[in-house]
Amino acid sequence: MKLSTTLVFLLLIVAATAEETITAPIKAITVYRQQAAITHSTTVNIDAGTSDLVLTDISPGMIGSTVQVKVEGNAVILAVNSRINSLKENKGSEKIQVLNDSLETLNDAIDGLNTEKQVYEAEKGLLNSNQKLGGTANGFTTTELQNLADLYRKRMLELNGKIAELNKTLSKLYEKQVAINTQLQLLNGTRYKPTGEIFVSLSSKVATKVTLSCTYLIANAGWSPIYDIRSDGLDKPLSLSYKAQVYQNSGYDWSKVQLTLSTGDPSQGHDRPILNPLYVNFYNNYYSLDEVSVSSSKYEYKRLDKSLATMPGAEINTYGWTSAMDTVATYNVDIIENQLTAEYAIELPQTIPADGQKYGVNMATYELPAIYEYHSVPKLDKGAYLLARATKWGEYNLLPGPANIYFEGKYIGEIALNPFTSADTLLVSLGRDDKINLQRITLQDSTSNKLIGGERKETKIFEITVRNNKKQAVDISILDQIPVSQQEDIKIKLLEKGNAEYSEEIGKLLWKVKLAPNETRKIRFSYELKYPKDKTLTAH
Repeated sequence: MKLSTTLVFLLLIVAATAEETITAPIKAITVYRQQAAITHSTTVNIDAGTSDLVLTDISPGMIGSTVQVKVEGNAVILAVNSRINSLKENKGSEKIQVLNDSLETLNDAIDGLNTEKQVYEAEKGLLNSNQKLGGTANGFTTTELQNLADLYRKRMLELNGKIAELNKTLSKLYEKQVAINTQLQLLNGTRYKPTGEIFVSLSSKVATKVTLSCTYLIANAGWSPIYDIRSDGLDKPLSLSYKAQVYQNSGYDWSKVQLTLSTGDPSQGHDRPILNPLYVNFYNNYYSLDEVSVSSSKYEYKRLDKSLATMPGAEINTYGWTSAMDTVATYNVDIIENQLTAEYAIELPQTIPADGQKYGVNMATYELPAIYEYHSVPKLDKGAYLLARATKWGEYNLLPGPANIYFEGKYIGEIALNPFTSADTLLVSLGRDDKINLQRITLQDSTSNKLIGGERKETKIFEITVRNNKKQAVDISILDQIPVSQQEDIKIKLLEKGNAEYSEEIGKLLWKVKLAPNETRKIRFSYELKYPKDKTLTAH
């Protein structure tokens, strides 16, 4: 029995040593909106026959079913397997090495100060001994004793001062020493950390050199869009900066890697929808209380889950982007448009730490032709809001995301950009302009309320005043409304529209006005209502 166990153990050792462990550095990474594809590549010499290779330092978060391996050279792939090695010794990151170096320097400084302190303490001991000697010795004059006492006092004060300064400095160094040791304990945590490995078995007729590449997906990575939309004036196009917030927690930092950002999402389902028959039957109202409880619980769970899924993230206002465009690194981005997705290949190597935090990457900047006009709804708000209507935005593969708005160098605010719309114009609000004033009043003297037979007739007259206090002419759209009847007994008639565009089905009135500098314009509209005198209308 012992012989059998020994043989098995020896065979396991032989099998283990037959595997050659190699490290393949990261060659490129494609980050999708969710998930990321990591590609490793290396060159290795193999012998004739079968070679078993183990690619180590692979992300422990790899999705095993997505592993793909390619070989270039005179060899063929016999087998590929992925696995997790939980006994990989943690050699320590660059940050740990830096902390260890700092701790060593700190310890040297502490030792030096303690040595200096010991010298001063020894000198104090020597002075105390001489003081006793002087106090018991005969033959000293009064003047000599006074001089000796002065010398003792002066030197003791100096030594105590130096020792106090050293203790103060040492106290601060000890605090730093404790802080560094605490950080090292947190970083070292465990001696071993799990790491992914990819086993590859190759066959070759001759000893040769081959290039081995492997690609796999990880789930704990992705990116989300964020935009800067800028306008330098009413005669300028919109500048749209397309940026990405990239995050990853793969287990390894991505240090100076070639990064490609894709608008695709491999995590989404790709099966075509299938329409099943819809059956109808009589409702059965016989049920137990348990069934009601279970059904209610399911409904509450689904409703809560939906609310959580649509809840905005707390980090939505902390993007870390600088508004000074000249301080941002510039580089080329190759845009590759596929049939269903777009890819942005970043020229400059990027570094993304494996901490789950979001890091900014510039993708592209576009100029959008824009038409500027003011918009106002004086019934709700007396302000005039500057709008930019941008065209040709649909060709830029934009995704829904927040956008920071800047006008003439000033931050205006944030909007939610939603390119998933059928409109051919992107509408961007650039904020309120206080140099355009509006007022809407009801002309009480002209408003009437009369009884005619069995009907009550009301007449409403409104006046809108708009003034342009700017030094240039402006185009402004002014929106108002009259009521829309939902009953046959309620009859509404537009009496005066003041050259407005009228949409009868929704009661909308739209004036498009061009105002010269310092011009004031008045707009009047009115309508009539007829309804039974014994009825009361809702507010209108």
